[in-house]
Amino acid sequence: SKVLNVLGGVYKKQGKTEKAIETFKAQIAIDESLDDKKSLTIAWNRLGGVLEKQGKFKEAQQAFETEIDLAKSLDDKRELAIAWNCLGRVLEKQTALNEAQQAFEKQITIAKSLDDKRELAIAWNCLGGVLEKQEKLKEAEHAFEKTIKNTDFNDKKYLALGWKRLERVQKKR
Repeated sequence: SKVLNVLGGVYKKQGKTEKAIETFKAQIAIDESLDDKKSLTIAWNRLGGVLEKQGKFKEAQQAFETEIDLAKSLDDKRELAIAWNCLGRVLEKQTALNEAQQAFEKQITIAKSLDDKRELAIAWNCLGGVLEKQEKLKEAEHAFEKTIKNTDFNDKKYLALGWKRLERVQKKR
């Protein structure tokens, strides 16, 4: 199944999304027959990513929800944080902003428990974007400040993004 995961990734990079979907679905079938839940979480994540790229947000949402259930059953906090982020993204794209906010807040809670500053920076940045769309500007400002606080100073691109988004929210207030 690992070979199928890599092959699906190659298809995705080549823009052959239908082939990528077929390949990830084949991986899922194999992983289910082997009861390999760890590999299944990864496969559902990869499938969800391709579906999201195609704009099939409801299907992507289902894939990420399945990934969440599997990660919970394994008590895999790192995979769970990733899955909540992915789910939050597709919910945001469907303008389900309250649900997206909740997903990013769950990602933050998990990232804190892992003491993972990179994951925290990503989660705070995503949460800030949703809060900004909801016109919750004070909370968005706080989220972008947390993004900057948790971003490694060597990660200049992400740091610049945090500052830019913070400045934009401050101008709106």
